[in-house]
Amino acid sequence: MGSTFIREYKYSILMIIVGIILILIGIDRSGNYLVLSKAVAISLHYIGIG
Repeated sequence: MGSTFIREYKYSILMIIVGIILILIGIDRSGNYLVLSKAVAISLHYIGIG
């Protein structure tokens, strides 16, 4: 059970990193895209935890 928790924890960290990359890509584009990137990052973050 503990190993499963660690695996899910690492997966959620990976999702957060992907979200950060999306946000950095959004900064290079328009403000609207940046907001969209934040929304995607948040959704990926919750998927990683869930």
